[in-house]
Amino acid sequence: MNHIDPQIEKHKFVFSAFREAHFSLSLQMKDEEYPKDGFADVKTIMRDDSVVEWQLGGWLDEDQMRVARKKERLETELRRVISRIPNTTVNFRLCLILPRDDAERFQKSEADALKSELQHLIQKTDSDWTAQPLLQSPQGQLCRDFTKYPRLERYLHSFLLMPRGAQDRPHQRWIEMEGWGGAYNPLTAVEALRKIVAKKAGRYGGLQGVDARLLLHYDEAILYNSPYQDSDTTLEDMAQLAGHWLSLDFPNLSATFREVYLLHTPERCAYQVFPAIFKCMGNNASPYE
Repeated sequence: MNHIDPQIEKHKFVFSAFREAHFSLSLQMKDEEYPKDGFADVKTIMRDDSVVEWQLGGWLDEDQMRVARKKERLETELRRVISRIPNTTVNFRLCLILPRDDAERFQKSEADALKSELQHLIQKTDSDWTAQPLLQSPQGQLCRDFTKYPRLERYLHSFLLMPRGAQDRPHQRWIEMEGWGGAYNPLTAVEALRKIVAKKAGRYGGLQGVDARLLLHYDEAILYNSPYQDSDTTLEDMAQLAGHWLSLDFPNLSATFREVYLLHTPERCAYQVFPAIFKCMGNNASPYE
């Protein structure tokens, strides 16, 4: 049975998305290879028989990703515990749990104690709401004082109890995890780009006589990194920032990479950011100022 290399399969997936996003360049390719060794993650043989060697790099903040993966593992363990807790409250329809960023590894031996502490604090908060109606708020009740609850203090940053009302969904899981992507900050994405380009340029700066190009893709990072997109900031904005930044901070980048691209893999959207800045739109791609 043939062994499937998961890294090569990932490279194929990413590069296929890039070819969809940059169709005019794809039309110039007649074949592609995925070497197991050497500089190139992908080699494309062009229709003029020239060879382009592609380096692929994940556009992500490694420190942020490491923290998020750790929190993801904690969430998985916490879900196993909280999924067994029924909603017996009078006042609340939803409990949103935010794990600690610095939580230690979850000890499965503490699962029952953690469940008991969470149930106790939820029921106490529910009783307090019933007894003090003037203190009730439509924004719910935030709980973050876990002084008397050592397991909650060890693993949770806080949890928010949302009151019952017209938006109740009878089939919704009543305990959920809050998102942990972090506050929006476009500089996070720019700094991540700076790190990966510096790393790649430093590693492959001695290449001679090679048409080398760099493709930075944003896929797995969507789950773990601060997003670069909101109502005011788009991939085009990030391409502009990245392009101007590359020109200023890497004046000799052309000695290593002839071209640099950014790819949003799920959306099949790409921009060239070096040496020129433009959106890849097949034969209709056009530079912009």
